[in-house]
Amino acid sequence: MTRAVSALPLAILLALPATASAQPLGRDPVMRTLFPPELVMEHQREIGIRPEQRKAITDAIRETQGEMLDVQWQLKDAHQHLAELLDARPIDEGAALAQAEQVMTLEQEVKKRHLRLLIRIKNQLDPDQQARLRELRPRAGHRGRGPLGGGPPR
Repeated sequence: MTRAVSALPLAILLALPATASAQPLGRDPVMRTLFPPELVMEHQREIGIRPEQRKAITDAIRETQGEMLDVQWQLKDAHQHLAELLDARPIDEGAALAQAEQVMTLEQEVKKRHLRLLIRIKNQLDPDQQARLRELRPRAGHRGRGPLGGGPPR
């Protein structure tokens, strides 16, 4: 895997909205069962990732990246528009709430696409690899970002 390919998923996942960080990993029953891409990449040798698994995971990451880029542009614009509406005096309540709905819809779309990626990654891993990743995963209160935010810790 090239350096550019391995850095891109981390950049995209870092861009997830703050709403994706509702609970720490240890308390999130969904995230406890899934594996963020950076965890798999970090421990690929230890869990014995095969070339066909690496390709399938990389392809899934690339597909998600392409989709996320467009949604992130839309989300940033929607956030900016909402901020402008909320800065007005008086605030147009109907317009602000409608724009907030658009922001939340886009945030939900980001979460859905990220969840789909995590599902695809897990489906590529055999039961032994999954068990090993569970052992290697940092414990609760670690550097992770929550239910769908598999963003890197750094």
